[in-house]
Amino acid sequence: MDGDKLVIEITEGKELSSLQMIHADGKKEYKTISFFDFIDAVRKDVPISTGLLPPGTRMFNGGEKTFNIIIEQPAMKYVMVFNKKASGKVKVPVPATLFSIGVNNGKLVRSEVASFVGPLMDEAKKLYYFPYGNANTEICWGSARPGIISGINGVYSIIARFMDSHFNGDLANFQGFRGYGDMIQQMSERDTFPQQNLVGLNKTFSRFKRDLFK
Repeated sequence: MDGDKLVIEITEGKELSSLQMIHADGKKEYKTISFFDFIDAVRKDVPISTGLLPPGTRMFNGGEKTFNIIIEQPAMKYVMVFNKKASGKVKVPVPATLFSIGVNNGKLVRSEVASFVGPLMDEAKKLYYFPYGNANTEICWGSARPGIISGINGVYSIIARFMDSHFNGDLANFQGFRGYGDMIQQMSERDTFPQQNLVGLNKTFSRFKRDLFK
């Protein structure tokens, strides 16, 4: 009610704290509660706001201009640009992928990528090299390094820059194919990237996370 005032006196320890409600008409109400019960009540009733994070966010800390974030990109078919015996734009299956991105005052300071198979349900999840190259696992930007990143949603521009860059196989990691061109050709005929052709990283999601959130 307008004009009501709540006075809270908190006593730490076993002694009871007091809540005093002074109504606009002068009537007073008192209630006693233990300090720890009061803290628990506040935690339950007041939600913690993380702000609006980009879809696919797995982990995040920081603010608008300086932050660390891990974004999950689901498995999909994507038109990628290849050269060196696999030239041109080819639609290929991309396994589920994690992007680990660190930004300091709007500047990209860390970018890693790793793939995985199946749902990411726990930190022991096994990770794989992104098979098409341009990363090992640190992303090699060359002359395509992103500029200033405008806010948290700017991570999408980083992911798009990576996915739309020219892939040449120099850092590609795969197995079971005669070569890079053979992999691209066979993948163009498939809907999903087969797990047996991925090369495992000596890294789980727990380690991948720890490398960013040190």
